[in-house]
Amino acid sequence: MPASDVVLSYDLPASARQAFMLYVDRIGLWWPGTYTADPATYAGVVIEPRVGGRVLARYNNRHADEWGRVTRLEMGASLEHTFTLAHASRVASLVSVSFADHDTGSRMSFRHGGWTEDNKLDRHRFNDWPLILSGYVDLVRVTVRRAC
Repeated sequence: MPASDVVLSYDLPASARQAFMLYVDRIGLWWPGTYTADPATYAGVVIEPRVGGRVLARYNNRHADEWGRVTRLEMGASLEHTFTLAHASRVASLVSVSFADHDTGSRMSFRHGGWTEDNKLDRHRFNDWPLILSGYVDLVRVTVRRAC
């Protein structure tokens, strides 16, 4: 039986488009270096915003780790990509994030799924998504406050 998905949502004080752009364009600012292969030389994460684009962790020694590939992209609204960080199985899972406007900003819906018989033993490594995404939520809040 496949493992259960990680499902989270956050209400954000920004439009869906702005929240999306901060997620994709600024992931290198909010992703914690402690959740990489080499925290000491971590230089940031980059998402190439196109279908087939890479999700890369970059390091000061010019090394880069490919964490996945973009499989779906709707600019300003949603992103889906494969994900192999911390997968001992080397079998990718799937991260999807979507943003929808509401009257006080937007809601981000996050899902880490794609668990199969081949990668289900990797699932236990992903209980820290709330901690990882807290950096993103903080960035959105600070960005909106600065704009006011």
